[in-house]
Amino acid sequence: MRGAVYTIRMNNTLRRITTDEKLILFSDFRKTYGVNSIVQFGVHRDRITKPEGRPRVPAHTHAHAVEINYHAEGRQRYFIGDTEYNFEPDTVYAVGPGIVHGSRGYAKERGLTYYLIIDIHPAPFLNCDAKTGKRLRAYLSAVGTDVFPGNARLRRHFEHLVSACETADEYASFRIRALVTDIIIETHRASRHPSARTLSPAIEAAAAAIRKPDENVSLADLASASGLSYSRFLHRFKAETGESPKAFMIRQRIEKAKRILRSSDQQISDVSYAAGFRSINLFISQFKKLTGMTPREYRSSRL
Repeated sequence: MRGAVYTIRMNNTLRRITTDEKLILFSDFRKTYGVNSIVQFGVHRDRITKPEGRPRVPAHTHAHAVEINYHAEGRQRYFIGDTEYNFEPDTVYAVGPGIVHGSRGYAKERGLTYYLIIDIHPAPFLNCDAKTGKRLRAYLSAVGTDVFPGNARLRRHFEHLVSACETADEYASFRIRALVTDIIIETHRASRHPSARTLSPAIEAAAAAIRKPDENVSLADLASASGLSYSRFLHRFKAETGESPKAFMIRQRIEKAKRILRSSDQQISDVSYAAGFRSINLFISQFKKLTGMTPREYRSSRL
């Protein structure tokens, strides 16, 4: 890939950095860490610069493996089988053996994703005894192919797995086995008891006001209506929704602008005003930051 920087460490870590993405890839777990069943583990952070450089995930399958993905940040349109999904932050999606998945023609947006590919056939499974290995396989089989909300505990397991793989000391294999076991168990638990993020009445009311397509509200007014101080409102909003009120508001305005661009031939300046932006330059820069293209390019593409 043009402009890429590749570094392969002694512990078999591949790092690839381009202007549009950063990938940390761990593989060959049997040779490097003495742990079987793990095919690959990766951390993929996508940035947006030029539209033509935005990465895509080609359609693919894993013949004998289960893929567990934690979509931690950003939003992404994705296909699993014949079903299209619009992933929100903190979404887990598990894909069973032989199921086609990928982003097809949709470019990836700004985001952070952890993914873990586990071969369900090798014995002993994760170097466990037969009874434990059978039970862990059963947990993976029970999850199947599914999409459900993630949680802080599962995200921490993935973050700690990165640290364990990068440390590669004499204890790494034990940590890796334990963390992958934790990921399987927590994924199974989360799939059985999915709990969508619930918002407090004050924050839900603020989010609903921001989502209204024909209203432009200020953060100060939202804070006042919530009954919270301005600083407390900002903290609570981000804690409950996963993003700041300003970021949430800008994203809603960009979504509104996208709808106008798809359905009308209004001037870009008029679209900017209708979407709630006072400055057309700010509108264009924010639009490109979130979509990877200018409003004019977006309209031409008719995405």
